[in-house]
Amino acid sequence: MKKLHRFLAVLLVLCLGFSSVFIVTDAAAEEQIYPIIVVAGYGGTSLYKVSPDNPQDNVWYVGDSLITDAVVSHIPEILVGLLRWALGNPKPLADTVGREFMRLCGDLAYDEDGKPVTELYRYHYTAEEVNTKYLNEEEDGKYIHETEIMPYITQNLGEKAEEWTFNFTTDFRQNVIFCAKDLALLVKGAKEFTGQDQVNLFAVSHGGQVTAAYLACCAIAARGGAEAAELGEHLGLTAQEVMELFDARDIHNSVITVPAIGGALLAYDVLTNNLAFDEETLLYFLENGFMWETDYNWLVRAQQLGFLDELLRCFFDPYVMQMLGYWGSMWDFVQLEKYDEVKKQVASERFLRSDIIWHSDYFHYTVLANMAENLQKVEELGVNVSIIAGAGAPAVSGSRETSDAIIPLSGATGAAIAPWGQRFANGYQTRNTQCDDPTHNHLSPAMDIDMSCGYLPESTWIVDGLFHGMTYKDDYTRILMKTLVESNEKITVHDMEAYPQFHESTNVCESVYAEFGTSKTGYVSADDHTLTCLRRATAK
Repeated sequence: MKKLHRFLAVLLVLCLGFSSVFIVTDAAAEEQIYPIIVVAGYGGTSLYKVSPDNPQDNVWYVGDSLITDAVVSHIPEILVGLLRWALGNPKPLADTVGREFMRLCGDLAYDEDGKPVTELYRYHYTAEEVNTKYLNEEEDGKYIHETEIMPYITQNLGEKAEEWTFNFTTDFRQNVIFCAKDLALLVKGAKEFTGQDQVNLFAVSHGGQVTAAYLACCAIAARGGAEAAELGEHLGLTAQEVMELFDARDIHNSVITVPAIGGALLAYDVLTNNLAFDEETLLYFLENGFMWETDYNWLVRAQQLGFLDELLRCFFDPYVMQMLGYWGSMWDFVQLEKYDEVKKQVASERFLRSDIIWHSDYFHYTVLANMAENLQKVEELGVNVSIIAGAGAPAVSGSRETSDAIIPLSGATGAAIAPWGQRFANGYQTRNTQCDDPTHNHLSPAMDIDMSCGYLPESTWIVDGLFHGMTYKDDYTRILMKTLVESNEKITVHDMEAYPQFHESTNVCESVYAEFGTSKTGYVSADDHTLTCLRRATAK
């Protein structure tokens, strides 16, 4: 997740002119333990090109020193650009930033046929080379994912923790079904390397979309026939090869956190050049990330800094779109309900004639449109799939839809969501398309989220106020994810009283928590007459 934050930070700096209760049993020692594959967020893989001067010339990420050098070498242009921006013309500054952005990151671009302009490679991808033990010993810890989270959720692996933890790598620019193929290959490799029959998957953000796509491919492979053949056509495999590669029996637990299963709001806003920067949400995002116990978001609540939006638009179009517009993953990030709109508005002949749209059509209309059926199918085949998602914030890029500031809750979980800032009407009847058990209640206490129609109503937890990438910084979510990763049995939202389906964030920046007589923590109803607990959060 740190790499996603760094990616966003780099873009923001460029845009601004470079200025800105887990379960323990007595038999724990006898329980089965499984290797873990970490499927990181967007941009989690370092890529390199082969150049005459350097056999492994890193093109992702751009190092801090390169950014500093770029700023220093363009100080006169930046100062002039800032002055002209202050006078109402942001284009000169956007052009300076855009040209430098393309110079630093241009090797990541695709051409109009959907092919990379520069041949790029992953540093490591085999199980022998992406396990944490190897990366610590041979690469001085480079290329290890989720360094804050992984030591915590691998504690039950004991002395095998490093050797049995694998850091998945993929070319994140490509369509997600190809990332899913890379994951399937690593799953097979990790099984062979460790000699185990199954592995656990732990996924974050874009890694959640990759993992969900992988599991969906396992469901498609299990059905075989024409479905497996169609998937094989996209991946360059035969139907038989698809059925051998994507095998749900390879997976024990799959824990998917803050997932972009159904897309990211940022993709829609970027591709349609519909950016409306939400500075208050961004500041609140930072408060959660740094665990500040002082509020700063109120500084811009009264006055949004709309002058930033025009600068961003001048920067993203044409410079960023020149690159991101041809990335299959960016198209796969578009929500299903907005996909046709974006294609009609953006996908001119230059995009439509490339394979990226063909592959993205397959992902949207075949894989994503049937995600609930696919995930439930792999559960029937024995995989324990769990989803943890954040809610309660609009997107930092401007979309007004409940999210974790990056991922819309509807896309992360498949749930039905009330319009931003509203609740369902009194007497609302849950849709019950995925769970119609009359004894289950999948409606949030705030009456704004209906999980009865979600991908997995029985194993999806929603945390109000959980911001994207802040899973480890939230006590409730951190312990929940560890419990789900380690469990030998399927856990549902009905199994742990302390971990209900709907809960509020416990990040320390959310200062005070109240518990009432009958309602879940953070909620109050007409049946509550007693305040049972009032406490102030404290940093660890």
